[in-house]
Amino acid sequence: PEALRGISEGSGVNIIATTGFYVEDCMPQWVPYRTIEELTDWIVREVQVGCNARLSDRVTDVRAGLIKTSVSRPHFSHEELRGLKAVARAQLRTGAPIMSHNSGSIRFELEGGNIGMELLDILGDKGVDPEAVIVGHTDENPDIENLVSLLDRGAWIQFDTIGKENYIPDEERAGLVIDLKERGLLGRLLLSQDRNRKPNLRKHGGPGYSDLIKRFLPMLKEKGITDADIQMVTVENPSEALRIRGTH
Repeated sequence: PEALRGISEGSGVNIIATTGFYVEDCMPQWVPYRTIEELTDWIVREVQVGCNARLSDRVTDVRAGLIKTSVSRPHFSHEELRGLKAVARAQLRTGAPIMSHNSGSIRFELEGGNIGMELLDILGDKGVDPEAVIVGHTDENPDIENLVSLLDRGAWIQFDTIGKENYIPDEERAGLVIDLKERGLLGRLLLSQDRNRKPNLRKHGGPGYSDLIKRFLPMLKEKGITDADIQMVTVENPSEALRIRGTH
């Protein structure tokens, strides 16, 4: 977390730290030995007090502003389900938004291509407003009717593997953006690119962090997306999706 703060201060880019849980194989070893309430308290502390230093129990003064939940199976179960229940409780206590991950290896096993509908069902049962939920990886195996259903339920959808054309071509992603525009649904779309390995970086021959801005947005403009649309999906939508909400 302190490294993120240094990068933010050095670059002038606002960075929002994330708490919560990645997939079960990558969870901290202590997770199975904690109750759901203890897991909830840990997330709440990360949002309201500060995040742990890397590989240390020391608590920094860098607070998280986003809560992650993840699934590596076709359904939430085992520690991933317990983690999701803690995430739901923490969202209600902190007002921080939730963002989901589903592993790419299961995208063809998921109805609609993402875990969004089951995610919203579980969170809804716990009292979480869908408006506080960002369904991630909705462009790995996209189904436009599924995307519309998620939006109809009030959630945000995120095309966040832009540039990863081994999933689908970016031309297809751009076509989905156009389809959502024609349906009047751009107001709940977020864009990102899942850069998480050295080969993704420009100095290692990859597209880098600026690829979305320098290549994908011009592609959208060529297809009829306006400057006002781009302002919406790159500035206004993230500002709203990532805000801290009122607590219960």
